Amino acid sequence: MADLVTSIHENWFCARCMNPSNSAGEGAIVMQTMAFILVALYDGSIGVASGAVMAADQFAWQLNRRNL
Repeated sequence: MADLVTSIHENWFCARCMNPSNSAGEGAIVMQTMAFILVALYDGSIGVASGAVMAADQFAWQLNRRNL
């Protein structure tokens, strides 16, 4: 297995694990809000990773909007 960080941004990063038994790969997006750290896990290709980033971003936006 090989783990690699694919993106680093101001308040989030994306890490991916390339596993020989799962050729599509799997990964996690870690995002920090004012009060929470969100972790979105995904299993699949770059398209699935993009969807996980979008879902985590929308959830973080909702949390920030409610001032939690």
